[in-house]
Amino acid sequence: MHARLLLGIPLLIIAEAVAQNIMLRLFPQFLHARIVRPTDMPQFRAVLARTARLRDATVPWVIIIGVALAWAFTGTVVHRAHELLWAAEGGPGPSLGFGGWWYIYVGRPIFIVLLLGWLWRLILLGVTLKGIAKLDLAIVPTHPDRAGGLGFVEKFPAAFSIVAFVIAMVIAGGWGHDAEFHGLDVHSLYPMMAAALVIGLLVFLSPYLALAGPLGRAKKQALLDYAAMVARHGWAVRSKWILGDAKVNEPLLDAPEIGPVADTIALYEAVQRMRPIPLGKAAALAIAVPILIPFIAVLAIQIPLKELLGGLAKGLF
Repeated sequence: MHARLLLGIPLLIIAEAVAQNIMLRLFPQFLHARIVRPTDMPQFRAVLARTARLRDATVPWVIIIGVALAWAFTGTVVHRAHELLWAAEGGPGPSLGFGGWWYIYVGRPIFIVLLLGWLWRLILLGVTLKGIAKLDLAIVPTHPDRAGGLGFVEKFPAAFSIVAFVIAMVIAGGWGHDAEFHGLDVHSLYPMMAAALVIGLLVFLSPYLALAGPLGRAKKQALLDYAAMVARHGWAVRSKWILGDAKVNEPLLDAPEIGPVADTIALYEAVQRMRPIPLGKAAALAIAVPILIPFIAVLAIQIPLKELLGGLAKGLF
């Protein structure tokens, strides 16, 4: 209850300002980095405008509020008895007091509305990136970010770090209560924690898979193009300096932006190192670390923190 109401609701509200700041800073990068070609700027703006209309639409929020209220009023969710013991009142028949009913029909629905709202935002991000992926993006296969110039996308998941933390905190709150008061062995939680971590990574990182298509196509074509360039350059160098053919007239030999043989090979190797999606370790950590923090707190109930952190460090490094 404390995880949902005392911390969860305020954090989900604060997360909106954090996410908005990140989105407003990163989306213009598609233009500043010239990933979106000048000729496609009207289509790019149309994609963002469509997302804004969906974000501001009333119907999705009516559905979200309806789902949250139905969750509370239909009784489909079984309340854990010990979770509401504090609210029980005596009398002819035990019943919940004002605080208990407020928690069930007001507090928790507000939390569910905010949480579903963030799920809707995550869907909107996926729809937006899918729309951008349909444009003729100017992918640079040799870009040092190994993502064709889309490396800045790796900073997007940080917008959902607080949300991932809140979800993990609520789950960990239930586990922690059971470990403290109901004899739960925290060692038995390892499989569930691992599953929650994997699911969290899949959910919060899945929108960026929309960009895998353009990156994959660019890499596939670039491998052919740069392989042909290296072959032409290598043929010209061999003909002129190994076979002694002074009549070789290959413009690649005099191209200052390419340089010696080692440079052409480096370009091809850069294409080979392109990632299938514009995400790396930093993006995964932006979601994994907020999820792991509450889980570590639960494990620390029965396992010394020093031992926990030592094992985690060994696993990471």
